[in-house]
Amino acid sequence: MEGTRKNLAIAQLISRQLTGQITPAEMLELQAWRKEDPDHEALWQQLTDPDHLSERVAQLDQPNNSDAFAQLMQRIYTDGETARQLQEDAEVSSPAAAHWSAKRYSRLRPLLRYAAIILPLLAAVSTGWYFFHFHRAATHPPAVAQQRNRLPQQAPNTVQLLIDDQEAIPLNKTGEQTIRAMDGTIARNDAGSLLYPVNTNRTEGTAVALQQLVTPKGMDYKVVLPDGSRVWVGAATSLRFPAAFTGRERNVELNGEAYFEVAPDAAHPFVVHTSKTAIQVLGTSFNIKAYTGERYERTTLVSGAVKVSAVNSPESKVLQPGQQALSGTGLTLQTADMDAVLAWKKGLFIFRSEPLSGILDELSRWYNVVIVKEAGVDLNAHFTGRIIRSEQLSEILQFLETTGKVRFSQEGQLLRVLPGRP
Repeated sequence: MEGTRKNLAIAQLISRQLTGQITPAEMLELQAWRKEDPDHEALWQQLTDPDHLSERVAQLDQPNNSDAFAQLMQRIYTDGETARQLQEDAEVSSPAAAHWSAKRYSRLRPLLRYAAIILPLLAAVSTGWYFFHFHRAATHPPAVAQQRNRLPQQAPNTVQLLIDDQEAIPLNKTGEQTIRAMDGTIARNDAGSLLYPVNTNRTEGTAVALQQLVTPKGMDYKVVLPDGSRVWVGAATSLRFPAAFTGRERNVELNGEAYFEVAPDAAHPFVVHTSKTAIQVLGTSFNIKAYTGERYERTTLVSGAVKVSAVNSPESKVLQPGQQALSGTGLTLQTADMDAVLAWKKGLFIFRSEPLSGILDELSRWYNVVIVKEAGVDLNAHFTGRIIRSEQLSEILQFLETTGKVRFSQEGQLLRVLPGRP
């Protein structure tokens, strides 16, 4: 029974994370569970993978599985303590799902849907079944999972600063905050910008606290690094950097998308590390898009010059302004559509003959929705348009539907993509 309760508690945390309801305290509890065992981390990576989620949600909704959700709830409610925990989380007076009000059930259904996906896999870990079904995938996790730069989960619509992976500080986009770390580092959060005092006098090799700025889906942020470099950090992104640059290189780690304006310092090259590439610059402006799960990482040069090196091969390319490097199994150079690349920084979506698959990725990150693609959807259908990011999601979906190529159905944070009408 104790195992069941713990599995339920972890399932609730992951479900609340996926539905954007997790609090900072719950986030720390979930992080502690992930650190307990490498298998926990591997399973968390599997459970929060967008493709895996989409597949499992689709399976749950198949006709032959239509009552799987109800069956799971029935099993959960056979444990009185489990029922009590769910009851408290739902803020209802009866432990029986059948007695929930329609309004509360509708509000909780996304969370419980995820619980229905997650609970069986958590139970499988405790019995060893996980290794038979999932261990091959977990043995070689995405390269980004092997970095120290991981995406901790935050409260909804909250940018967070983690110091040495321990102290989580929520940042607001209005007003001012003074941030003091245990090592004495002082930073200032001012109306949507995180500002570090420029410090170039630290002794080389001095230990400094590592900072990690994490943005949620639907929100970007700006940070001025300790060398004076400015970084615009995109949605659903993590940027890791030291409180002061003390080595021969100025190293930062990126998972997601960011635009850099690097302060010149020829004696100390600035290097951005992603899962597939290392981008070395002396002083320049460029954009990097390196989200986990996408086929390519894209480095686009605005001014100056950068050298892009593949992580797993000796191959490297030097970019000129207006060029873009695609990093996948190798490195490829192409001319960049600069307006489209930098649109996010200006609060826009600009699509020029963009495949539906790429558009769905953008919408998922900005509007915090889980995408489920039904059979028959043409993910290679191309679209062209210019849309303000502050528009409601429904407005963008309506624009896409007017083409006749695709249809949508939305239930809370679950967005179903349906084939266009014949």
